[in-house]
Amino acid sequence: MTAEESTATTTADTGFAGIYEYVPPETLQTFRRLVVGVLIGAVCLFYLFPIYWMVVSSFKGLGAYSLPAQYVPQTFSFEAYRDVLFKSKFPTFYWNSVIVAVSTVVVTDVSAVLAGYGLARLEFPWKKTFAKSILFGYMFPPLLLGIPIYMIWDKLNMVNTLYGLVLAQLAIILPFCVWIMWKFFLSIDESYEEAAWLCGASRPRAFFQVALPHAKPGLIAISIWAFAMSWNDFSLALLLLTKLNVQTLPIGILAFVEQNTILWGQMMAAITLVSLPPFVVVLTLQKYVLEGFSIGGMH
Repeated sequence: MTAEESTATTTADTGFAGIYEYVPPETLQTFRRLVVGVLIGAVCLFYLFPIYWMVVSSFKGLGAYSLPAQYVPQTFSFEAYRDVLFKSKFPTFYWNSVIVAVSTVVVTDVSAVLAGYGLARLEFPWKKTFAKSILFGYMFPPLLLGIPIYMIWDKLNMVNTLYGLVLAQLAIILPFCVWIMWKFFLSIDESYEEAAWLCGASRPRAFFQVALPHAKPGLIAISIWAFAMSWNDFSLALLLLTKLNVQTLPIGILAFVEQNTILWGQMMAAITLVSLPPFVVVLTLQKYVLEGFSIGGMH
């Protein structure tokens, strides 16, 4: 290789590196931030556009999907919301969902906290095997468990009852929540409770005044998880609730799907109202969710 060819090859190999030498570091950092910002904005737009379309369509009135499509409606109409709130069974469905979701959260919190604390602090035979097998119940999809649950519930006259749906949902929700609280109590130093015992506190008092306050992020995390799972449950509700007056929101929304048409305006208004409670809850308590799932092993 001649000297000229060697010089040309070296120049080609170091060409890009040479460019960086003439670009100020501040400019490179600004460019990187701009690229990252554009990518993040594109991803957010991709995921948020369906939500935007849902909300906008709910204010287009009864002809929500008339052509050509209007990404920004010229006029806003509350006709779909009036039909949903005052001319349908939607308020009944909403109230049923509130009862089921709140009941599920309360039972889940009490059961998961007590079970998690017992697994973390008490000693009994086969404890680790039992703890590790808890998530085995979470592996089964709701539809797989739904049929045997329906057959058992039918014998017990628990079909078409809200408490029957709550108990069925616990079979899906509770194992994961017990696992989270077990891991969370393991992360709390037992010396805090031992100090309370030395001061004369009983185990229940030390639990309520020492261990439980430290487990607050985990408790809030499983509460939000249980609420979201119960609020959005479709499979078990479809199997166990066949009467109109006891149906919950995921099933009740199907009432806007008629034989020959879909009432898009009413459906979008109903889905928007259904989405508000989970959105507000998660937005308000998101820091506890991240902390609870992180300590609970969901890195």
